[in-house]
Amino acid sequence: MVYRLAVLVLAGAGLAGAAAAPAAGAVEAPAAGAEGAVEAPAAKSKGGARAAKAPAAAAKDGAGAVDPQEDLSARLNRLEAEIAKLQKLKEEIEALGKDLKKEKSRTGFRSALKHRFDFGGEVNLELIKGQDESDPRDAVPEGSDGEPYAYLRWIRLKPRVDFTSKEDPIQVDLAGQLDFLARSEPRARVKELYVSAAGMHAPWADSRLRIGLDDRFMAPDNLGRIWPLSASSYWRNEELGFFWRTRLGDIREPWGRLGLHASLTNGMRLADENPNEAKGFDLTGHDARFGGNGSILREYGLGVGWERRWCEPDEVPLLGAIATEFMGFYYNDSLGDDDLVYLRSSRFEGSDVASSNLRGKELWGGNAILTVGGFKGIAHAMEGRDGKLRRKTGMLEASYRWDFEQPLFVNQIVRGVMPFVRYEWLDVSCPHNVAKSVTYDRKRWVLALVVPVLETIDLMAEYAINKDETGGRDPKNNELVFTLEIRF
Repeated sequence: MVYRLAVLVLAGAGLAGAAAAPAAGAVEAPAAGAEGAVEAPAAKSKGGARAAKAPAAAAKDGAGAVDPQEDLSARLNRLEAEIAKLQKLKEEIEALGKDLKKEKSRTGFRSALKHRFDFGGEVNLELIKGQDESDPRDAVPEGSDGEPYAYLRWIRLKPRVDFTSKEDPIQVDLAGQLDFLARSEPRARVKELYVSAAGMHAPWADSRLRIGLDDRFMAPDNLGRIWPLSASSYWRNEELGFFWRTRLGDIREPWGRLGLHASLTNGMRLADENPNEAKGFDLTGHDARFGGNGSILREYGLGVGWERRWCEPDEVPLLGAIATEFMGFYYNDSLGDDDLVYLRSSRFEGSDVASSNLRGKELWGGNAILTVGGFKGIAHAMEGRDGKLRRKTGMLEASYRWDFEQPLFVNQIVRGVMPFVRYEWLDVSCPHNVAKSVTYDRKRWVLALVVPVLETIDLMAEYAINKDETGGRDPKNNELVFTLEIRF
């Protein structure tokens, strides 16, 4: 016993500050001997002498006896455990101190890069199976030959440079997406590239300004790899210009949060766009990036949104968090010379679209989003006017995401599953011409399943059922798409 006490005294003496004082006080009391160690605690209570004699009397009777030696041993064991915890804490503090010293001593370009530069990306592989439309029975443009094929859709790099620290009142960064495309004609393209400046004016107000190449602010998320018809028609590609957003309020408060959006960009240029992953039938789409309408900043966009979180995940059993979001938007531009050439071409020959000299160009619509736990519903509708050409398009989409508490299957790699279904439409305001697919009215159902694997891999399976009003027969252009997406 004396040996254990000596070891504890030596161990406690090596700890700093508050750790040393309790350790020393705890071992001094029993140093005079076992008898004093028993009597000292008894003396702290009223009638201490009687309390010290009672256990001895009970021991003589052979019942209810408490061995003073065992009581002291238990207390010493607890003390040993506390000292071990303090010793471990001391070691952790010393290790943190060394790391902090190293961090402060870092200088130079490589250190700055590590703190300011972030680099990620993704690889996208697809397996596509379209319907056989290689032997048309009439003037329907040739579509897919029905043979499945796989290809590397893109290698996408996502660099980001932060020019400010998180403590600064205004956050400034440069971000972008650079794609390497590996189709029949391999090429590289700048998908996105912009400088952002964002900051909070108050706890309930923040603003962000982006300058560069970015998506239209009204574009809803695309959960799969088959683009919605509305995206291929109006918002699949990016614009070059200025993008401003201000948010006022708090989504958890009764009044919610108001979002104000504005953009001034080079606008979009009319171009043929394939709405399918397999070889399909082109529709009239909008393309811009760096080209646009002569690269002149002449398209302006305005948007107003409102969002509200009605309850948190633990407030309503079984449902989870409930939130809503709404947005209305309007864009205005004018047709460029290239647009007039497009509309007057043989695509719309014989219709008032081709003979019109109108240069007006407008786009308006709205989005509504409902989230209830893992469920998400999206309603999106819009209408556009390009000269005499009018098109109405939109979609209704429902998805549900299950995140497994414990990943499943081999080595527990499957983290969840998300099925979704989407209904889309596109109505074109000109007579149908079976030989010109840009005049088709279209309906589409998309059935899909997304399976997250590990932390950086998604598997997707999508089946598109297309129904086209052509002025003749309905072409066979359904398609099945499997996608493997790897992020790094």
